Amino acid sequence: MLESSSKPKLLHIIPYDQFVPPRNGGALRCYHLCVELSKYYEVTLLTYQDKTTITDAHFLGIEVLNPVYNIKRQKDLVSKIEQALQYRWYQRSLKGPAEAAVLAFYPLIKKLTKTQEFDVVLMEHLSSMQLGKLIKKHFPKALRIIDQHNIDHLLFAQNHHLDNPANQKRFNHIKQQESLIYAYADYFLACSQQDVVGLVLLNNQKINGIVVPNGTEERQIDLKHKDFSKPHLLFCGSLDYEPNKNGLLWFFNNIWPVLKTKIKHIKLTVIGRNGHHEDYIPLKQDPQIEFIGEVEDVALYYQKSTIAIAPLLEGSGTRLKILEAMSFGVPVVSTTIGADGIEYTHNNDILIADTVEQFSDTITSSFETKSIYDIQQNALDLIQKKYLWPVIVKKLVDELMKLNKNEKTTFP
Repeated sequence: MLESSSKPKLLHIIPYDQFVPPRNGGALRCYHLCVELSKYYEVTLLTYQDKTTITDAHFLGIEVLNPVYNIKRQKDLVSKIEQALQYRWYQRSLKGPAEAAVLAFYPLIKKLTKTQEFDVVLMEHLSSMQLGKLIKKHFPKALRIIDQHNIDHLLFAQNHHLDNPANQKRFNHIKQQESLIYAYADYFLACSQQDVVGLVLLNNQKINGIVVPNGTEERQIDLKHKDFSKPHLLFCGSLDYEPNKNGLLWFFNNIWPVLKTKIKHIKLTVIGRNGHHEDYIPLKQDPQIEFIGEVEDVALYYQKSTIAIAPLLEGSGTRLKILEAMSFGVPVVSTTIGADGIEYTHNNDILIADTVEQFSDTITSSFETKSIYDIQQNALDLIQKKYLWPVIVKKLVDELMKLNKNEKTTFP
């Protein structure tokens, strides 16, 4: 690895109030990308999160800079007018609403031009995309990358009723923003090949993308202690995320009653934040379901579980919780959509089931065959080979090193 003095330089813009420690999938991705990239680049981080709260040892070698104040919190009319005028001065344009990230981070970017040159600028999501043109102006040699994760307007459509005018307006705005990525960046990152192709087409093939799947951490586990004779299922995920909620309720209403008649003493543990919706009341009342909610450490729950379920019927991207379960040595039963974005092999490193009958039969048979041990080991091998964050970021760095901002990669 390069010595610190000879490392190329990377500017990472993460316009979030809090991502260390990470508490959701998006924050987890930002966290690991930033930490792993700092092994190859000299990283300067621009973020709303107060740098005094970033005490994680992994960030000791990363320069963290905060804006003077958080633009998003300025609510009075005078401040809004001042922001609008300031934004138009920064952009040298009268078009569009004032973007918070531009107002907050542009003074820092301009200050950095006096002392720094960057090889790569990584902008987190659409929320920082508007900085792209300013980056090109002040750091013309830098490769501008937007980490877009997923196709957001499609996710929005899955989670909202578009017959509502306000939702339709928001949907149109997100789609328009995603169709303009090419105007603000040289390349973009997305979680799956499907997301990359979709965004390339949305941008009329004026930009290319790089698949950077979500990943997980390496765990110290003892596979010998996993007892598959004890039927204990685990569902883990944000419970206010509509695809998770709909999938879990589909499982509870259609599959869980069948399993309780087929498998004596079967248990289900549900963990995840924001499980307050009234639709979850029946699950909380079921004596065979342990509805925990948010936990600080998921390790204990994976240790006592024998199968993790991902009964998703919608959504996109790479399922962090499937990768997490695999890394803990817990075999996964998932729908095809639930496992989307993961390079799996059915019946080898994961079990795929898309109907009520398939899902219940797959879980039932899993407790009756020794092949579940092979799936457990094969899943761990898959994680080691493709889905550990150091592996993912090393592949990304190799790709970035090859790129020249004046060249285009071939269409994926």
